[in-house]
Amino acid sequence: MGKRAFKDCTNLKRVIISKSLQSIDKYPFLNCKNLSEIIVSPDNSYFASKDGALFNKSLDTLITFPAKLKTYTIPETVRNIKRSAFINCINLQSLTIGNSVTAIPDFAFLGCSNLKKIIISNSVKNIANTAFWDCDNLEQITFGESVTSIGNNAFSSHKKIKNIVIPNSVINIGKSAFEYCENLKSVVIGNSVTNIGKHAFASCKNLEKVVMGNSVTNIGKCVFYECDNLKKIVIPKGSIEKFRNLFCERFAMKLYEE
Repeated sequence: MGKRAFKDCTNLKRVIISKSLQSIDKYPFLNCKNLSEIIVSPDNSYFASKDGALFNKSLDTLITFPAKLKTYTIPETVRNIKRSAFINCINLQSLTIGNSVTAIPDFAFLGCSNLKKIIISNSVKNIANTAFWDCDNLEQITFGESVTSIGNNAFSSHKKIKNIVIPNSVINIGKSAFEYCENLKSVVIGNSVTNIGKHAFASCKNLEKVVMGNSVTNIGKCVFYECDNLKKIVIPKGSIEKFRNLFCERFAMKLYEE
C-alpha cells in the first residue's frame, strides 16, 4: 500500500486488509475522517487489527488509528506508536496511553482538534517534537511520573488548557513547548528540570503564575514573551541571585522566594 494511498477519502468507513498485503507506507488513511474500522485478515503474516486500529502482527506497534473513533485506550501490548499514527483524528476526544509505551513520536497526535483529555502513562519517558501540536480543544494533560523530556512545540497552540504541572521526572522542556496556550493561567515546573527552551511559554497571554523548580540552570530567550499578565514567578528560598541572572530585568522583578 503506497504513501497516502487513500488520502482524503472522506466517505471511506471501513477497510479490510487481505492476507497477502506485506507493506504499508506512510499516512495510508490520512484525512479519512469517517473511517471507523480497519480489519486485517487473521491469516496476514505482517499486520493485525484490534478495536478498529491497525497494528503490526505482534501488536506491539500501533500503525494507524481510524479517525472516526472518539475515545481510545492504547493496549498494554503496545510499546511503539508510529509517527503520525493519530494525525488529524478530528473526532478523538479522550486518550489513555497504555503502560508499555515508552515514547510518543513526532506528529503522533498532530491536529487532533477535538481531543480534550490525555492521560500519559508512567512508562512514557519521551514526548517528541510537535507530538500534540494543534490539539485546539485540549483541556487536561496528566503526565506520567517517568517523562524526562518534552519536545519542541509538543503542546503548543492549545487554546483551552488552564493549568500545567510538569512532573519531577522531567529534565528538559523544549523550545516553544507550550507556546500560544492562550488561556494557560498557572504552571508548576518540577524539581528536576534543568533546561527550559526559548519561547517555551511565549504568547501564553493569560499566564499569571509560574512555580520554578530548584534545578533550573538554563532558561532560553523570550521564554515568557508576550506573557503580559504574568504577575508572579515563585522560586525556592535562597535562589534569588541565581534566577536574577537567568531572567531579564523585566521578569526578575516578578521573582518571589517561597
